[in-house]
Amino acid sequence: MKVELAERGWPFLNIHVEGELDVPRALKVASDVTDKLKRLIGRPFGMLIDVRKVIACDDDAASVMQNIEMNAAGLGLEAVAHL
Repeated sequence: MKVELAERGWPFLNIHVEGELDVPRALKVASDVTDKLKRLIGRPFGMLIDVRKVIACDDDAASVMQNIEMNAAGLGLEAVAHL
């Protein structure tokens, strides 16, 4: 798992997740994203969510990941891409 914040030009939050995605792991991703979003509140930003290398994900973990995006929408998220 990797959560990076690229701030050149328009800020973009890159989220890359691999392997099995269960609730504890999804909550860790959500926590990492929240930490990065604190620096972006009030500014427009984009988000890339790359789950191409996820091999398994249960419904509850998928719900946590969906909430990450929904919460970001209220903080200035302007564009999102899913891979």
